[in-house]
Amino acid sequence: MVGKDYFTITEISEICMIESDFVRELIGFGIIEVHKQENFEYVNPETIDVLKMAKRLYFDLGVNKEGIDIILSMRHQILDLQEEVEGLHNKVDQLTNEQKYRNLEMIIDQGLLFDI
Repeated sequence: MVGKDYFTITEISEICMIESDFVRELIGFGIIEVHKQENFEYVNPETIDVLKMAKRLYFDLGVNKEGIDIILSMRHQILDLQEEVEGLHNKVDQLTNEQKYRNLEMIIDQGLLFDI
């Protein structure tokens, strides 16, 4: 499960310049997911972005850990919705192009398009 791409809590704390205790508190709140293997705790590298956001919210903006959890959850939902909207736009474009092609075929089949 845990490979070389994962960091220990100490490593991730040093990378993000955050105290290990703060990282452990975020883990306790469920904001950061930890993987345990052989008495060691590891975190995914994607956690770096989450930790940097949590650090800014907590230390720079004074948001408590409950607020951080809500903000990051809402951010995740927004990103998911943006991805869904992009997919729907692509589907609409695809269907529009297919409909244009069908309309052109119908015009040709009915002899309404003349060669000039």
